[in-house]
Amino acid sequence: MRLVEHWREEQNARMYDGFARRFPMYRSTSTDLVRCARLQPDSEVLDLACGTGVTTEAILAELGTTGRVTAVDASAAMLQIAAERVQDPRVTWLEAPAEHVATVVNAGFSHVV
Repeated sequence: MRLVEHWREEQNARMYDGFARRFPMYRSTSTDLVRCARLQPDSEVLDLACGTGVTTEAILAELGTTGRVTAVDASAAMLQIAAERVQDPRVTWLEAPAEHVATVVNAGFSHVV
């Protein structure tokens, strides 16, 4: 099994999520990344390789009610956890590898994180 395929397994996705949420480095890094993006309250953001939603949460914290996030990941298991944890109507969850993102999104974005 190739390493990338392990991210598609539910058990590995749950372990990653627990690790990412237990250690503040992940949330801090996501917060810093989003601050560097200089989002506006009405930004349309593509969260590429969103994983279990840690960065998605940081993006949402910067957006107003009209801002939107399209969160994309290649792993259905990661997306399932993200959608369970981040229940916000401003987010659309899509499954696709980063190199094929243009096949699942048809909108423009003001920012890519």
